[in-house]
Order: sequence, then structure tokens, then C-alpha cells
Amino acid sequence: MSADWKNGKLKDILKLKRQSIKAGENTTLPYLPIDVIPMRTFALTDFKPNAEAQSSLITFDKNDIIIGAMRVYFHRVVLAPCDGITRTTCFTLAPYNNEYLSFALLCCDQESSIDYAQSTSKGSTMPYAIWEGGLGDMEIIIPTPEVAKKFNEIILPMLRQIQNSYFENNRLREIRDALLPRLMSGELDVSNIEI
Repeated sequence: MSADWKNGKLKDILKLKRQSIKAGENTTLPYLPIDVIPMRTFALTDFKPNAEAQSSLITFDKNDIIIGAMRVYFHRVVLAPCDGITRTTCFTLAPYNNEYLSFALLCCDQESSIDYAQSTSKGSTMPYAIWEGGLGDMEIIIPTPEVAKKFNEIILPMLRQIQNSYFENNRLREIRDALLPRLMSGELDVSNIEI
């Protein structure tokens, strides 16, 4: 370990956010329940309609780290591509210093971090990871702000590309859904198009 790095805990670089929201309070925000968060990938592929958001709701902001806390062993960790709503079955986390965003996300996504969260979970039938006395207290080595900034400058553009692919995929899905019925019905004829 470099002499200017320090020992610390995950909660030294990340804060747990718990901003409650009532169902129907903000219908413009997309809904991200735990079952929609993909396993072992940052590539978010879908949201659910806001109308499905019913209880135990919390908001998240673009670039928050979202971790599925219920049955944490399913390894659901994503970087939010936009503001939205999830349930309290997830942790919504934000770095105290944005220069630590990439470092914090990759710390959370480590298999050893998921194992730690699982080992400190509460409950047997439906185990929930906990932040205080659990994942937040996981010991980590914290790089200097300068190193974290350089790391972020390298990794963040890749994370942005992953985030942007969500929006591009949605746009392509909408185009497909609009064109396919017209193609199938014969309303649109593409037989003369050369590719």
C-alpha cells in the first residue's frame, strides 16, 4: 500500500441515501425495482412503469450507486443512468467526493464486497444486507483524492458509455416497436431497398 493511502471503511467514501417518496408523488420518475436490476453487470436494460411503484419507495439520483440489498448474493450493482425511484430493498449510495465515484462503484461490485454484505445480512428466509454494522463497515484501502481523480478520469467515460447504451437501446426498441407492425401489415414495403 502506498504510504499516502489510508485504511478506512466503505462508509468513509459513500453515504447511504434514504429519501422517501410516496406512490404517485412524482410520476415522471422511472421505477427501478430490485428484480429489474441485472445481476453481475452495470448495464441496466430496463425500468418499470412509474405506476407500478407502490410502497416502501425511495428516490435515487443520476450517478447514485444502487445495490440490491435483499438477497444481496444475487449481486445486483448498477450506476443510475438517471434520476428515479426504487424500493427500500435497495441501497442508494453516493460518494461524499465525486472523484471517488468510479473507485466506490468498483469497490461495491467486488465479489468480496457482496460476500461481506451477505455475511453481515439479517434474516434467514429473506436476508437483507445492512449498511450500519454491515457493508458500510467493510474495511477498504482508500487512495488519495489525486489518485481517485485520475482513476475516475479513466473509468468514468467507460461507465458513461454503459449508461448511454441504456438510452440508445430504449430508442432502438421504440423504433422497432413502431415499425414492426407496419412492416408486418404491409403498410411499409422495404422490398426495393438495397442494403
